[in-house]
Amino acid sequence: LFYKRESSNSRYCNQLFQGMNMSTSVQQENASERISSEILAKIHNIVQKESLLSDKYDINKKVVDFIHPQELEKVLPLDITKNGLEVNDLEKIAEQVVAYSVKTCHPYFYNQLYHGVEENGLAGTWLSEALNTNNHTFEVAPVFIIVEQAVTKYLMNLLGWDIQTGDGIFS
Repeated sequence: LFYKRESSNSRYCNQLFQGMNMSTSVQQENASERISSEILAKIHNIVQKESLLSDKYDINKKVVDFIHPQELEKVLPLDITKNGLEVNDLEKIAEQVVAYSVKTCHPYFYNQLYHGVEENGLAGTWLSEALNTNNHTFEVAPVFIIVEQAVTKYLMNLLGWDIQTGDGIFS
């Protein structure tokens, strides 16, 4: 999802810093931080409001509000524009994405490969995404490499394999 930062920055700078004697670059930096925080807060609020966690989703709600793919194309704002979107538009789109998506966190959603998300897993995913790293070398991901090695050793031990000669990787 894309949004328009330029006009939002100017608008927020005008609202936040009216009458203050701050340089334009500091104003823009502060406005940009506020916009980023606002986006994350809105997505967090949607996750909380819709109870999108495995043990919190209302069993009386539907697993999916299905509409035909051709209708779904009409309902979703799929136009890609040069100017992007305002933060409030992003929130509306996120709400539509949630409304028409399969709720894998629903107790009646059954799939052999996955089911919902729980709070600790989601928190770890958000942190991992915020760090935006890879596990390919120690130089770019020292913590993740050490965690991967610890989990690999734990699993080898659990299986009765020799941790000195065993090996493994995650993808």
